[in-house]
Amino acid sequence: MAAAFVGNEVALNGTTWVTVVAAPGAGKQRELLSCWVDNLDTVDHTFDLRKNKAGVFFNYPSVFVSSLQRAQLSSGGIVLDATDESIEVKDDATATTTAPKADAGIFEVP
Repeated sequence: MAAAFVGNEVALNGTTWVTVVAAPGAGKQRELLSCWVDNLDTVDHTFDLRKNKAGVFFNYPSVFVSSLQRAQLSSGGIVLDATDESIEVKDDATATTTAPKADAGIFEVP
């Protein structure tokens, strides 16, 4: 398998952490190039991003996003190089109308 750029759009589920970049396979690497959130709801939300390393969490700054707007959660540089690492996102509340989405751009090394 050759190196590849991968996109991953995921619906968020309120205050529940949702995996937006799954762990790479054994001996492989994934790098989060960017992660955007689309607040499709009619109210403002705050979003959180973290790296999960086997239940140890590395939290990144929260981002406030106005209703029906888009914002960048991460501009890259988060590397997953083990099968127990993933990137997760959540928002501060359950959506009033439409669930927000996270859109991750990933570089995958075979």
